[in-house]
Amino acid sequence: MKVIFVCTGNTCRSPMAKVFADVIFKNAGLDIETESRGIYASEGQPASDYAKLAVRNYGLSLDDHLSKQITQKDIDEADYIFTMTAEHKKMLENICPSEKLYTLKGFASGTDGNISDPFGQSPAVYLECAEEIIDCIGKIADRLKGEQH
Repeated sequence: MKVIFVCTGNTCRSPMAKVFADVIFKNAGLDIETESRGIYASEGQPASDYAKLAVRNYGLSLDDHLSKQITQKDIDEADYIFTMTAEHKKMLENICPSEKLYTLKGFASGTDGNISDPFGQSPAVYLECAEEIIDCIGKIADRLKGEQH
């Protein structure tokens, strides 16, 4: 199975989601390949300093992350695409089958909501964002575990 997390610039939310998902999915016994992409990504940008700091609090690293723009090939190869906001989802609806496209919160809890963009804000806001992402991915892992067994 392949999952792609999508945000705007692929320097904050989706890279954090990817590194958290790698650990959460593995700990749940799920064999899932993860990627992160941006709707408006400038190719090859590092993760933001505060995103790096937020994941470091969990013993993880974004030091090797380089931003990537989502492509049709990514969409075709993914089993699920989780966007950080309803707006991101809307932007992909014309090029992505609806059965694989969800907001992160929507798939996790069945209620649409956005993962707020921490870009340009304080380290504390990035940590809150990270906690929200971890909570959603934990719920997604439980749901996908049910699908794989």
